[in-house]
Amino acid sequence: MVAAGAADFRGAFATFLRCSLKGDEAGALRVGTEEMEGSISNEWLLRFMADGWALLGRKREALRALRAAMKRGFINPHDLASGGGFLGPLVADSEYQALLASLPERPPRILATHSPDEGSR
Repeated sequence: MVAAGAADFRGAFATFLRCSLKGDEAGALRVGTEEMEGSISNEWLLRFMADGWALLGRKREALRALRAAMKRGFINPHDLASGGGFLGPLVADSEYQALLASLPERPPRILATHSPDEGSR
């Protein structure tokens, strides 16, 4: 078992997500601090934090978490444009649309060197 240090955000992050899914805004606010958000270095965790804030109707916090995710490398225009996850309520928002417009374009990546119907040779 790994001992949790003072800078360990895992428990607080899990509690934040649980509270968000249950609609417990007070609980989410208690643990979902900017300090915790700042300690997260993974863009997907920040994307999930944005989901939690969006579930609670906290647009400002959701956008802040999305901006942080983008700074750490989250670029998924399709996910964001469709309101993926729990971001749907933000899609029509002008600040959200401006955030989408700021995404850099990137070429599609080639995921395989052969097509799936070629089989193995």
